[in-house]
Amino acid sequence: PKSTAPPPLGRAVMDTLVWKDPLWSGGIFSCGIMAYGNLVWRGHTALSLVCGAALVHLIVSLATAFASALRASHSTSAAPQIDVNDLATRLDEIAAAANKAIAWYHTVLRGKDFSA
Repeated sequence: PKSTAPPPLGRAVMDTLVWKDPLWSGGIFSCGIMAYGNLVWRGHTALSLVCGAALVHLIVSLATAFASALRASHSTSAAPQIDVNDLATRLDEIAAAANKAIAWYHTVLRGKDFSA
């Protein structure tokens, strides 16, 4: 008789480990290899890998939000209207926030005192 109990690691984890969906399992395996290579051979820290993953997530999120907004504007009007001044202002705000985050990250890596 077959056991109907769920696997100890969970069905999704087991499906990934036995390569039930090769695209998903290959993506997970590739990410693991890249993380290992960056930690061991390139000398990155876990914090830098987490920050890099967060940056990629932010870029993908912004790109999908922009694409969905653009798609919505195409469905409601014949020609999308983009305010160039508003776009420039938003890009300046994004650049300022990115520069602030990078400066903070370098402060953390240098071990500066945050109370000063």
